[in-house]
Amino acid sequence: MVKFEACDVIFVKKRKRPSLFGWLVRWVTKSPYSHVAYYIDGNVIFEANANRTAGLADLSELSDYDIKRLDLPLETRRAILKRILATEGAGYGWGEIAALFLRLKFGINVFYDDKRRFICSEEIVAATLAETGLNIVNQTTGDVSPADLWLSPYLIKAVGAAEERSINEANVI
Repeated sequence: MVKFEACDVIFVKKRKRPSLFGWLVRWVTKSPYSHVAYYIDGNVIFEANANRTAGLADLSELSDYDIKRLDLPLETRRAILKRILATEGAGYGWGEIAALFLRLKFGINVFYDDKRRFICSEEIVAATLAETGLNIVNQTTGDVSPADLWLSPYLIKAVGAAEERSINEANVI
């Protein structure tokens, strides 16, 4: 089991209440991931969701997911999370979704970035850039899919307690 840390990126495969939009995202991106959210504490996550404004949600709403972590110090990740949390109440970035669709389905690179609206996977990209000056994805059009984020070399697999023990034991031998 993974021990969550602040700002861990939760790559969602399935929600307890599936949606047509999630299926469309997986189809367009050719990825198992339809959404990303960010771990805060306990069972609380933060997400930019197509069905409501950006805000807090419950981890238990997700039924299948993978977790990655920014390969940055914990204090830096907390500062990035603080920037993400500052977007609470922002509307959903439908313009970014349209640009993403055009890029992935037709190869048309359209730059669209509404600073007042967000899609789930761009939140950490924008916050990391603002906090550290580091662009964690190789994507400059303003639309970042969960699949783009998954491929970031700055995100590493979050290791669980059992996995950590196995790694430590392997290193001792």
